[in-house]
Parts: sequence; structure tokens; C-alpha cells
Amino acid sequence: MKNKHIKMMAIDAMFIAILAIFAFVPFLGFIQIGPISFTTIPIIVFVGAYIFGWKRGLIYGFMFGVFSLIKAFSFPGTIDYYFINPLISVLPRALFGLLAGFLATQLRKLPLRFSAWLIFVYVFIVSFLHSLMVIGILGLFHPETWPIIAPLLGTASLIEGASYTIIVPLVVTALAPVIKRLNVES
Repeated sequence: MKNKHIKMMAIDAMFIAILAIFAFVPFLGFIQIGPISFTTIPIIVFVGAYIFGWKRGLIYGFMFGVFSLIKAFSFPGTIDYYFINPLISVLPRALFGLLAGFLATQLRKLPLRFSAWLIFVYVFIVSFLHSLMVIGILGLFHPETWPIIAPLLGTASLIEGASYTIIVPLVVTALAPVIKRLNVES
């Protein structure tokens, strides 16, 4: 039992380190195109949440939010300036991870013939909900930005959601045998 906890701590450290690398290496986790940042970081949160469940999803989503907050302080001249508020940068990302992990746990309970196809729907819907939470909270705190930022972020979120829908199932499928060998699944 203790060995399993140590393995899980090591996996958590690895996921958080990957999140940090994605967050702070230019054009890896946050791809800046004009005023908008496309982000690939949710892929890591999705993978961790899908494999390990809601607790890890919450942790990885929270860390995604913390790294978004730090990035917003580092580059305040872009649209990221609005993400200095932790309610905009951290809260929706933590809720995203929690939701992704909870729904993934339910999805994994289904027979394989259903869950293999539903993972695509799951990823797109949760990605869309993440974007909706971010845009909604941003509009709540900064209503003056709504007419300009909402369409830009909405378009970016559709592009991100489509890419996540392709990438996440591939990564989860590739990692499944490794996780089973480690014997740490939730």
C-alpha cells in the first residue's frame, strides 16, 4: 500500500512537471497568435483525469490554473492580463479538471464498445464546458470585454476542442498498458 502511494506521488510530480514545462516553454503549452493564447495544457489534464479520476483531475486542473495565473503576471500586455484574477485563471481550470475526472470515471464504467467511441464526445464536451466557464467568468468580471473577447475565445475554443478530441484518446490509449503495469489506477 505504501509503495502504491509513493508511485502515485511520483506520477503526480511528473504530471505537474509536465504541466510546468508546457506552461513556461514558449509556444508549447500556450501558443500566442495575436491577442489570443491557444493552449495545449488541457491535454495533460485530460489524460491525468481520465486515467486517475476526479481527485487527480482536480489537482492537475488546479495546477494548470496556477501556471496560467503565473503566466498572466509574466505577460500582462496581452489578453492574459485578465487572467491575473485567480477566479478567472484558477477556478475554471480546477473545475475543468474535477469535471473531466468525474466524467471519465463514469465513462470507464461503461462497456468498452461504448466507452471507446464516447471518449471523443466526452473530450469535446468537457473542453467546451471549460471554455464556457473561462469565457463566462471573464465576462462576469470584465463585461466590457465581452463583445470583443468572447467571439475570439469562442473560435479558439472550438479549434482547441477539435484538436483535443483527436489527441487525448490517442495518448490515453497509448498510456493504458503502462498505467496497468504500474498498478496505480484509481
